[in-house]
Order: sequence, then structure tokens, then C-alpha cells
Amino acid sequence: MLPLQRTIDALAKSHNEAATPTLIAALKTDSVEVFDGVVRALCARRSKMGHLAVLRYWDVLTPSQKLIVEKGRCRMGVALREALLDGDDRLFAAAYEFVEASGDYDLTPTLVMVAERSCGERADAAVALTLNLVEQLCRWLAADREPVLGRDPETIRYCVLESLERSVERYRQHRRAELLEAFVVLAGPDSKTLRNILESPYHPCHQSIVQSLTVSVSPNVLGLLTTLFAYRDAPQAVRNVVGKRTDQPFLDALLATPLDSKNVAFMKNLARTKSLACCEANPALLAQLTDQQQAAAMRLLAASGASDDRKLSLADLLIKHGPVEARVAACEALRPIAGQRGNQLVLQALDDAAGEVQAAAVRQLRERRIPGAMNKLLELVESPNEAVSAAARDALWEFRFDNYAARFDLLDDDARRSMGARVALVDRSTLARLRAELSNPARRLRLRAIEMVAAMKLLPQMADALIERLQDEDHVVRVAAADALQHCTADDVRNALLAAIDDRSVAVQTAARNSLRALDGETQLGDATALVEEAAP
Repeated sequence: MLPLQRTIDALAKSHNEAATPTLIAALKTDSVEVFDGVVRALCARRSKMGHLAVLRYWDVLTPSQKLIVEKGRCRMGVALREALLDGDDRLFAAAYEFVEASGDYDLTPTLVMVAERSCGERADAAVALTLNLVEQLCRWLAADREPVLGRDPETIRYCVLESLERSVERYRQHRRAELLEAFVVLAGPDSKTLRNILESPYHPCHQSIVQSLTVSVSPNVLGLLTTLFAYRDAPQAVRNVVGKRTDQPFLDALLATPLDSKNVAFMKNLARTKSLACCEANPALLAQLTDQQQAAAMRLLAASGASDDRKLSLADLLIKHGPVEARVAACEALRPIAGQRGNQLVLQALDDAAGEVQAAAVRQLRERRIPGAMNKLLELVESPNEAVSAAARDALWEFRFDNYAARFDLLDDDARRSMGARVALVDRSTLARLRAELSNPARRLRLRAIEMVAAMKLLPQMADALIERLQDEDHVVRVAAADALQHCTADDVRNALLAAIDDRSVAVQTAARNSLRALDGETQLGDATALVEEAAP
């Protein structure tokens, strides 16, 4: 084989035109080694005739031999174009398989031309291959990696898109809707050409592109449609398509799109969409959706420009039969919708078994001005479900310790007691805040803190802090603390009051005796005094 291989190599490099016919004749050899060498030599030469001869053997080549041919594809463009445009069936099939296997995007304009100028199996095959190449290119672009051709994917996209745009201009002649779909997919949401077509109802391609957006289940088309609707200022045609589609692939794509109030484009497009068929109160349609998708459908409809009746119908259906996540979304969707029907649904949600749903309803009770809302919220503050309790506390925002402290001096005694009781119930930080106030450097604030403890009926809970005030530097504070302790019955309170009888201030002594008298009665006070006298030196 060595001398023969040298001959084949010499013919491959020869500038003599006779070398090509010689190599073509050698393709008839029975030797696999010679055949491989001849194929390699013909692919290495820039000869259309030689390349066409190799293509005629394509259907009998082994995978390794096809790989040899693919390595020479950079020199085979002319032969491949001729095979696709004017070759016989065998050459066309070989060129088709070669392009499909190698992913040669340079032949996209040729495939478009075949699809446009003919009809039948060849045109259909050219269309299918064009769509396949575009889909591969989209995957490469999405993966952000270099394709096997070793060229920049964006450069390839630009070249392919240019040929498809020219095909769009010739649409009146060829009427190939599939080529329009290839253009739509590759053009992307930022294409000015695509936007002009979508915004021009009388454009020759308008109806076909809208039809493609309406029926296509291609992931690329669905991705384009949802991107136009969720992240761009969508044309009316796109909003109409989104409003009508109910097929499962589209639902999966749309309902997976996050609804963010900061996404101005999405919120604007939704507000201008008066109907969303995929989010209607349709039990059969909802049955196809997952729990998360049902909740997403409710949120989308709530943000849309659909009528309140449609929103209420879906909310009603979900509150009665939906999963927990969807019931929460339905309850939240009721918030901006006033009226009796909305109030009834909120009250229905208030009896839901799930705490999350109850909490969503609780947050709306006051703003809806439902009769008895205040008493109900005060009752729910003590709910064993933390979500419900927290929601009730949030709704009773005015019953916060800061608000109570700021208004305390302006309230009469009845108002102090009434509001104080509610603050003690609602604000969990009340005890800690009172302790902090009792230690305030300002005497006035310490005295006011003791008054607040009494008004809020928290004396037993604050007994230890009041006992500390019996050692206060200011005798007025000590008097107030001793007086307040008469309502506390713990043993340490009694002992602290007994000790306070020896206070250097007569007023404190008097207050301590009065509190002990209130706690123990006259007799026990006498015994206590005797004990103190015995203990004195």
C-alpha cells in the first residue's frame, strides 16, 4: 500500500485537472484501504466533479468513511449547492444527509431557495432541514458555547437570519409558512422586522406569523411568545394570541413566568389584556394544572384587565375546590375587589382549614369594613395558628405599644384601660417595653410606666419589675411602686413590701403599709409589724 498511497497523495495535491477523473475511476476498487484513500484525496481537492462523485457513494459509506467526507466539507460547498438545487434524487438525498449530519449553516440560503422554488418532497425536506438547523442554532446560542464549526454563533445567526429575512420579503410568491416560523424563532423578541410585521395587520406575513404563534408548540416559538408578553411592550397581536391559547405546552410556558410587580412591561401587558382564556373558571382546564400553576393562573388573572366578575368566578372556584396555594392566591386576588360577593368569599376563606388561607382573609377584614371585624380580629389574635395570629396582629396595627405610649397622656381613664387591654393582647413586645420604660432615666417616664402597667392590668406579670422600683432613687417612684404592688399576691411581693416599711421616706412606708393591709388585712399587718419590731436591733 505504501507506493499506492504515495500515488494517491500525489494526485490529491496535483494541479493537473486529469487527477480528478483518475481518482474518480479508482472509486470502483474493491480494496477498502484504496477506497478510503481515494475518498480522502477527492475531498482534499477543490473539484466540484470529484465531490459530486463522492456524494454519489454517500449511501454506501461506512460511518468512518462519512467522517472522512465531513472533514472536507469546507471545500464542498459548490458541489453541495448543485446537488441540492439541480442534482438527481440520489445526489439530493446524499447532500441532504450530509448537511443534516454536519450542520453546515452556509447552505441555509440554498435550502431556502429549494423550499421556495419547488413543491413536493424536495421542498418539504428542505423546509424540515432548515427548521432543524435553526433549532440547533438556537440551542447553541442558548447554551452560550461554540458550535462544531468553530465560528461565532452570533455570526452564524446573522448570516442565516439574513437569508430568512429575504425569504420573508418573497413570501407573496412562495407562501411557505414554515420559513416564516424559522424566521420568527431566529429573529427573537428584539427584531425590528418581526415587530413591524406584528404591528401591521395588512402586512403579507402578518396573518401567517400570528397563526404560527397561535398553534405552534415549538419550545422556541413558545419561548418567543412568552418573552414578548412578559418582558417587552407586546403588540396587540401578541396579547390577542396570549389571551386565546389554552393548550398545555403554552400553559406550562406562561404559568412558569414569574409575576413580579417590578416588571413594568409584564404588568402593563397584563393590564391591557382583557381576557385570559387559560385562566378562566373552567374546572376541566384547572384539572390539567398543578397546584403551583393554579395559583399562578389566579395571580395572572388578578393582574390582568379582565372584569371583576371573571376574577371572582375563578376565586370562588379555587376557594371551594383548589389546593392550598391556589386558595391563598384566590383570597389575595380578592383584595382590590370591593362588594358583597368579595366579602362573602373572604368570610368563607376565614373558615378554611388551612392557616395560610385564613391569614390571607384576616388581612382584609378591616379594610372591607365587614361588621364585627374588630371583635373577630381580637379573637383571632389568640389563634393557635401562628400565621393567623400574626395576620390579626398586623391588621390591628394601631394597637401597638408605641402608639399607646404616645397617646397615653391624652386619654382619660376609661380609654387608657380599654386601649391598654387591647395593646397588651395584640403587641407581644408590651412586657419588654414596659420593663424598659420602668428603667428609663427620666422620673416622669418611670411614673408613667407604672400607670400604664396598672391601666393595662399587667401588674401581676410586672411584679418583679415593680419590686425593683422599691429601690428607686426617687421616693415618688418608690411610693407609686409600693402602691401598685397591692394588686400582686406573690410571696416575694409581700416580703418586698415588708422591707419597704423601713424606707427612709415616710410616704413610702405609708404606701407599703397600705398595700400590705390590702393584701393581708388588719390582723396580718399587725403580726407583720410585730415581726419587724422583733427583728429590729
